[in-house]
Amino acid sequence: MIEVSVKFFASLSEVIGERETTVSLSDNGNFQDLLTKLKQKYGDKFQQTIFHPNGNVRESYKILLNENSVHEQNLIDIKLKDRDIIAILPPVGGG
Repeated sequence: MIEVSVKFFASLSEVIGERETTVSLSDNGNFQDLLTKLKQKYGDKFQQTIFHPNGNVRESYKILLNENSVHEQNLIDIKLKDRDIIAILPPVGGG
């Protein structure tokens, strides 16, 4: 088993009620496995906030793996390692 940390920022942390969580995955776990576990843990509100109805991550959200940007089309191919840190950043607005 591996454990990865997931950090949530700004309005996303308000939606789910926490800023960080740790998720356990199998040794060959990937991003898709992680997102499935997060959907199970945080339910419909998380799923509707982060994902399009077709299941893809909304383009306005930025996902970082160990401070490096991850493109949504590559999620399935990325294998996670023990102690990886994932950050999910919601869109930023302002004026």
